[in-house]
Amino acid sequence: MNRAQKKAWEKAYTLHGRLWSRVHDKWFETSDGDLILDMGCGTGKSSEQMKGRIIAIDFSRKALNIARGQVRKINPICADACYLPFAESSFDLVRASFILGHLNREEQERTINEIHRVMKNEGAGAFEVFSTNDYRFQKARSSVSSPMNKNEISHQFFTADQLKDLLSGFRIKNMNIIEWRQKAGEAKKMNRSIIRAFVMKK
Repeated sequence: MNRAQKKAWEKAYTLHGRLWSRVHDKWFETSDGDLILDMGCGTGKSSEQMKGRIIAIDFSRKALNIARGQVRKINPICADACYLPFAESSFDLVRASFILGHLNREEQERTINEIHRVMKNEGAGAFEVFSTNDYRFQKARSSVSSPMNKNEISHQFFTADQLKDLLSGFRIKNMNIIEWRQKAGEAKKMNRSIIRAFVMKK
C-alpha cells in the first residue's frame, strides 16, 4: 500500500477511532486450539468474537493501539500484508476481511501468495470483499479500478468471477454474495453487498 493510502488510514483512525460497525458474525467456525491470523485487523472488532489464539496484524499503529486497549485476547503486530513476518505453514486459519479491496492488483497477488505460504497444509482462509452490487460502486459509476471515498481511502469492488480468479491457488469450499439494506440519512436506505469466500489450501 502506498504512502498516501497509509496516511489516509492513519488520519481516519485518528479522527474516528473504531471505524466500521460490522463485527465477526460467525459465518465460519473456529476452535480454541486454532492459531489464527487476522489480517487488516484494524481496531480488533473482527478478532474479539473468534475462538482460538489470534495474531492480528495491521499497518496502522493508531488502529493497533486502540485494539490493544480494547481487545485483550489478541496479539497485535504492525505488519504489511504483502510481506508477512511469519514462517511457512504457521496458521490453521487466515482471515482477510475487506483488505484486498484496498490494494492494487500487484499487492493483491503478493498478499494472496503470502497467505498461501503461511497457511498450514489443509489450512483454511476466510475472505470478504465488497461486491459491485454495493451502492457505493453503483454511485461511483466508474470502472472496478479504485473509486475513492470521502476519507481518500481507495476501494475496489469485485464480481464473484474476479474474486475466484484471484483465489485460483486455493480450493474454494463456498462463495456467497450477502446483501442487506443499510439506513443512510432520513428515511433513506442503501443496498449493501459483499462477497464471502471460504477456501482451503491445495
